Amino acid sequence: MIPQSAWNGLDALADSWPWLPFTGVLGAATLTTLSVMQKLQQGAPVTNPDGYVVPVLFGAVAGLGFGYGYRKRARHLESLQEEVASRREKERRLQRYRLAVEGSTNLLTALDREYSILFANPEYRAFHGIPPEEDCSDCTLPEVIGDRAFAEVKPYVDRAFEGDSCEFEVTREGVDGTEREFVIRNFPLVDDGEITGIVAAMTDVTERRERRRELITQKQRYQSLFESIRDAIVVSDTDGRIVNTNPAFTELFGYEFSEVEGAGTAIIYDDDSGFDAAEALNDRSSPDIQSRTNRYRKRSGQVFEGEESLYPVRNPDDQVTGYVAIIRDVSNRETRLQQLQVLERVLRHNINNDMNVIAGYAETIRDDASGPMADYAETILTKSEALVDTADKEREITSHLLRTPTPERRDLRSTILQTVESARERYPGADITTDLPDPCVSTATDAIGQALEELIENAIVHSDRDAPSVRVTVERREDVLEMIIADDGPGIPEMERSVLTGDADIEPLYHGSGLGLWLVNLIVRQSNGVLRFEENDPRGSIVTISLPRTPAGSAQQRPPDPADDSLTSDSRTRPASR
Repeated sequence: MIPQSAWNGLDALADSWPWLPFTGVLGAATLTTLSVMQKLQQGAPVTNPDGYVVPVLFGAVAGLGFGYGYRKRARHLESLQEEVASRREKERRLQRYRLAVEGSTNLLTALDREYSILFANPEYRAFHGIPPEEDCSDCTLPEVIGDRAFAEVKPYVDRAFEGDSCEFEVTREGVDGTEREFVIRNFPLVDDGEITGIVAAMTDVTERRERRRELITQKQRYQSLFESIRDAIVVSDTDGRIVNTNPAFTELFGYEFSEVEGAGTAIIYDDDSGFDAAEALNDRSSPDIQSRTNRYRKRSGQVFEGEESLYPVRNPDDQVTGYVAIIRDVSNRETRLQQLQVLERVLRHNINNDMNVIAGYAETIRDDASGPMADYAETILTKSEALVDTADKEREITSHLLRTPTPERRDLRSTILQTVESARERYPGADITTDLPDPCVSTATDAIGQALEELIENAIVHSDRDAPSVRVTVERREDVLEMIIADDGPGIPEMERSVLTGDADIEPLYHGSGLGLWLVNLIVRQSNGVLRFEENDPRGSIVTISLPRTPAGSAQQRPPDPADDSLTSDSRTRPASR
């Protein structure tokens, strides 16, 4: 007997689709040949009068003597109507799940209650060494990961079987022997309200954790550097409000960070300028640092001179999010510079003028007197001239200290020849020779000729020979040019050399008689060079000035010099004085 619901379904079909293309759906010829016990099912889209397409699954059992009229045929046909939209949606959902599983970079597996593996994606198989073609259904989780690792994860697996999704972290060793860090998430599998298994998703977080640890290490390192640096550091936002300071800031300015947090940076400036130079840092075409000298005001009200280096803070999008100022108190240096300026004026005017007066009177006494009195006047005149020379040397040193010359790349050959020729004219009794390559290019300040002049003069005036001998040689090395001055005199006192090279401190007994060497050392240092002293053989001294052949920080490669000795032979023997 056909149930009433079936008849109602057929009536609904007839009402909704009066011209139902039944033969297109099932095929009339097929229906007439089906036996009573045969059953046919076929799905087809059907359009109702409103134009709405509904997927329908038709099920029919054919009987004998069917006609073609729908009403008559319906009484002999058991038809079941079912919309398959939900079934197709499930199929699409399963397809999405399948694609998601296949495309996942996580390690995925599913277990039943016996801990047998129901499923493992390629990533899980590759990490645990399961061949792609092997059937996992015969494997258990303890067999795959080992008893020790299984004991670690079993409590979380059992929690998932109890219906509790959970997350935990483990470290696993892969088949290649490398250890990886994972975050594992377990989810229960529910079928008709019953938990039949679990799914485990393993996310490899090794690189992420390493980056995090590296960031933490860098932060600790920078924090340590931030707190230990001796210059004051002020960090502000783009509105010029202070957001951080280091302990050196408190030591210099007297403010605790809590007192200035959120305040404008103008609070530490004498002229309330604040980070005025910061606007230029927003322009990428400008340098990423602004340096200037400012007057700052401490919490006590004291004003001091300071050097400031201002840097921008940029985010990953290259946008400026704040500024960092490094401030150094240079008031002591400024004070010393002022003292040097005063000393330079005193040496230039007061001592020179007064000693000229003394020398003039001594010369008059010497010329008018006789006997011991004339000898005394001669001694006064000699000492006066020596003191004036010393004052002149000191004034030259002071003058060099007051300026900061910039070393430049230059050919020193002509400078050396002119200096040697001048010394020959002043000291005709001395034997001054040279051995110079062409060219003699190096980096030095414009005062390097004065340093050479001092060394030649020092070798001659302190010589104990009637005809002092001085030889100037230049050797070109790969990175430096060496200017070597060798003499045959008594040598430079050990105390003078040790003080100049920094190997000894200035003791009370040190009188600084070699001010010329101090001047040479200062000029060489301003040229980024090195001054060395050696003993000559058999007697005398060798003074070497090593100068860089390229400017400091230059990224330019120096082209090969065909005449460069360092490219063709070993270093040459140092010259002995003739």
